[in-house]
Amino acid sequence: MTVEASPFGVNTYSYMYGMTAGQCLSHLMEQGYRRVELMMFPGHLWPAELSPAERQELRRFAGAEGIEITGLNQPNMDLNLTGATPEMRAYTLALMRGGLELAADLGSTALVIGPGKPNGLLPLPRETTLAWFHDGLATLNAVGKRLGVQLLVENMPMSILPRAADLMTALAEHGDDEIGIAYDIANAAFLQEDLAESLALLKPRLKAVHLSDTRADVPEHRAFDTPQGIVPLATLARSITDLDLGSALVFEIISTNPDADLKQSAAALTRRL
Repeated sequence: MTVEASPFGVNTYSYMYGMTAGQCLSHLMEQGYRRVELMMFPGHLWPAELSPAERQELRRFAGAEGIEITGLNQPNMDLNLTGATPEMRAYTLALMRGGLELAADLGSTALVIGPGKPNGLLPLPRETTLAWFHDGLATLNAVGKRLGVQLLVENMPMSILPRAADLMTALAEHGDDEIGIAYDIANAAFLQEDLAESLALLKPRLKAVHLSDTRADVPEHRAFDTPQGIVPLATLARSITDLDLGSALVFEIISTNPDADLKQSAAALTRRL
């Protein structure tokens, strides 16, 4: 039986512990998804574990099956682009460079990165961390441009740039219009951002919109249409239509039952579009 192709992209976060990237692409293809954002994680998709031949085979498989690898996504909990120690910043840059190279090898055109995390108890001066952010971004962007891979900076509640306006201001100061943004709807809702205003503000740089819901008291990436979810779906749907964001939509559901939760979430959003 042929499964109708979904208009939505899917991030592989929920699958990264139990499947390799190749297994996950096959599984999601059977579910009807043809646009996939791959998480970078050991055992799932990790630069040091993949030979040139294995990279070529994964790219060949995706191309033969009509799967678009829309981007790779870094494991940001383990990295810190604005860490206080030069060793952490160098380590982060090295892994992110490996992510750019892997994206290019797989025929993907984007790498999603976090902007870096502050010390939660005693943050360094903002100008210090922003200077490290700009230095790191310049280094990575030079590599990305050479490889044909665009950097997408994501909003994260625990980061130095948690809000839409923070990202736009910092990237404007950086001065390169080619650096994009991946906007996480659940992260934004958790911080009580106005989604319509934020999406409109981000539109010039917006390349990916990560879709999921969250509770108000705990940051989550749950399915839409569940108890305690706070994302205003009607507002989100209007912005998707008004700003023509369909090609940027990627479900990033973190769940122990992702197949069902993806279907539920896609149905919930589609009803409102």
